[in-house]
Amino acid sequence: MTTTAPLSERPSAHTQRYDRQLRLWASSGQASLEKSNILVVGASALSAQILKNLVLPGIGAFTILDHRTVDPASLGTNFFLQPGHSEGKPAAAEIARLLAELNDGVKANATVESPADLLARQPGFFTAFDLVISVDQPRAFDLALSDLCWAQQPPSPHIPFLRVASAGMVGQLSLSVHQVAIVETHPDSIVDLRLTRPFPELQALADSFDLDTPDTMLHSHIPMVVILLNKLKQWRQSHGGALPTTADRAAFAALVNASRRPDSPDAENFDEAIAALGKHVWRPIASDGVGGGGVPPEVADMFKQPECLEVGPNSTNFWLLVRALRDFVAASPTHSLPLSGSLPDMKATSEIYVRLQACYRAKAAADLAEFTRILDDVVAAAGVAAGAVGGDEVLAFVKHAGYLKLIRGRSERQRYEAPDGSVAAMAFMDPVNPSTFQHHVALSASDAFFEKHGRYPGSTLAFSRTISGGGEPGGGAGTGEGVASTTTTTTTTTTTTTTTTTTTTTTTTTTTNKEGAASVPSEGDETTRSAKRHKSETPTRDGIGGAGEEVDMVVDDSSSSSSSQTTMRRRGGQVDADAEGDVDVEGDTEALLALAAEWTHRHAPSLKDDEESWDKIRDAVAELLPATTALLGGIVAQETIKLITRQYVPADNTVVYDGIQQAVGVFRL
Repeated sequence: MTTTAPLSERPSAHTQRYDRQLRLWASSGQASLEKSNILVVGASALSAQILKNLVLPGIGAFTILDHRTVDPASLGTNFFLQPGHSEGKPAAAEIARLLAELNDGVKANATVESPADLLARQPGFFTAFDLVISVDQPRAFDLALSDLCWAQQPPSPHIPFLRVASAGMVGQLSLSVHQVAIVETHPDSIVDLRLTRPFPELQALADSFDLDTPDTMLHSHIPMVVILLNKLKQWRQSHGGALPTTADRAAFAALVNASRRPDSPDAENFDEAIAALGKHVWRPIASDGVGGGGVPPEVADMFKQPECLEVGPNSTNFWLLVRALRDFVAASPTHSLPLSGSLPDMKATSEIYVRLQACYRAKAAADLAEFTRILDDVVAAAGVAAGAVGGDEVLAFVKHAGYLKLIRGRSERQRYEAPDGSVAAMAFMDPVNPSTFQHHVALSASDAFFEKHGRYPGSTLAFSRTISGGGEPGGGAGTGEGVASTTTTTTTTTTTTTTTTTTTTTTTTTTTNKEGAASVPSEGDETTRSAKRHKSETPTRDGIGGAGEEVDMVVDDSSSSSSSQTTMRRRGGQVDADAEGDVDVEGDTEALLALAAEWTHRHAPSLKDDEESWDKIRDAVAELLPATTALLGGIVAQETIKLITRQYVPADNTVVYDGIQQAVGVFRL
């Protein structure tokens, strides 16, 4: 007869939905994710890919900020738009609406307004979010927004700012965070056997075993922990209390093997003992106990930080815990960290393994109780309310006390004005890994080119505005200077892009241009060089790129470089000099390389004659490709989740992706 488990024992629908990721960051990380509120500036294919990878894991809410409408070019590159339905409507609202269908537990919002206008008029809008991601926006706008996020002071939480830039098969992510303290760094293992610093109860248990026992069955089931503890004690007794050194490795291994039974076919426990020497004996000995109860240098450095030395009412839980850890280590007879209590599988009888496990768990429980007592004293002395640090948080901290990670970041402006030149030099001279840093230089030069000319290299002014909607060079306002209009999964918007009037209904979303409909460009007959022809309707601003005007974008495939160079020709309407006729690709390339050379001469002078680097920089700027948006979107979402959950170690502070070489470089600039 079969029985059905009670409903109370079955996983909830929530657990079933997020089962796989709960195994990665547990319920605590999922709870942080579900409380998060994220802003994405810029409605593009890359923005949609980033948010897709955040909506599916279940963030709490997101808002897309952009004033632009969906044009035919967007429909060709963004799979989160609907041909025949999305065209002419606000891109932010359409992407938010369609992304919301992926997870009904996520609140989707869209604000249809120029990001630059909103930043100038209502900066408080941006500080209401837990994290801000700016996608392909002008550098001047990003610097201003980064400064705003960076300026938040306690008790207000710091707002991480992520800047994403992309071009062709190249992408870059820059992270601006004041301070990131990670407890659950997820190392390969948190096992701490304390073989070189045994506590009395553990040594007493090991002493109760006889390695020379005539019982063959018992001899083959003595745990490797007991074998090594006995041999280390034997070594100390014959060497004046000293542990074996690196030069003694062979001699100590021979001492362990001396207790093997030559007539016993089963010596798996001794094989395990020899295999454990590297991680649990030699590493702690070589690093003053690190990995065996000792304090790692990075954790010891935290003990010296002002936040640890001077805790107070505004101290974060992390620094209260670090202060308690410092006091715990100082009070420990062996100056050791709290024991995690984890024990790996090993050859032993069930009865022996349970005894050994109970010994470790009892010590871990005693350390946890002592740590909690010290923490209570620290919290009281700091003037923080009792119970401010929860029991689960304390337990996680104690288990990971030897693997804490503290990142003190740099702002976007600091990296822009004073990047670490030594990092740049080393990045270009790496003899093993593929070089990716040239793409950072190229993207920086492209930003400088935009600030100087109001467009990106190889593109017209109008086409550049289809890529970046943050505003004019220098942080000026962009198009769509109307009233902010927000949509959610239950509220939609009607917007006209050439007036300042915005209406809201609760049933439909309709957007028209100034002529009442989005016009479709006709097929052109001009060709330039040997090329493929692409067409795009461009947004309007000051009479540039109005409805019905046509842009023929010609991609030159004759170059031997891995990324295409782009020229654009406009027909109809009055445009400024930069947008008329063909773009001077060769001239733009030379200007771009001059700006790149200026960057390197200022920040990494040793690279000024590196012609190979210039060749790579020349290849770095091109139009965005769907494959790049998908992979780069995953990278950005992954780093976002690390920052929200405070688990795993985030990148510090610049990530460059090279789709040509399939390489990713991480640089601290």
